[in-house]
Amino acid sequence: MDSKRILIVGAGPTGASLALLLARRGIDVVLIERESNLHRIFRGEGMMPGGIEALAQMGLREKIEQLPHCKLDRWEYYLGQKLLARFPEPDRNSPNAIRVLSQPHLLEMMVAEARTLSSLIYVWIYSRRRGARWVWQDWRSWSFGCWGSDNLG
Repeated sequence: MDSKRILIVGAGPTGASLALLLARRGIDVVLIERESNLHRIFRGEGMMPGGIEALAQMGLREKIEQLPHCKLDRWEYYLGQKLLARFPEPDRNSPNAIRVLSQPHLLEMMVAEARTLSSLIYVWIYSRRRGARWVWQDWRSWSFGCWGSDNLG
């Protein structure tokens, strides 16, 4: 069977996760990102229990616990400046408790983990401001995939 190389466009949560999982399986991966660093446009940093569990299944639980984060301990509802209700978060002591987790730190951790694997070929930072481009020698041995709202723009 021919060995394929995978090009992933976008180093957001999906791209970084996919690059890490494929690299762990020994598949050659190129991960490219159009921004000059992973501290990019804010995309949301609230992690729900399902997201935390997915990262845990990737073997990243200990690493995410070391990242800057804050677990949600209560819900507060306001009308204007007036507090209407306050409830404790029922799952606040769960290992998959809802938390605010720095997305740039999460992405940097996943990319750094993938970089330790020999099958992650290159992490290429693309910036429109620099006018960078990549010239491919042989397209036939590559598989391509994109996700997100503006990966090819």
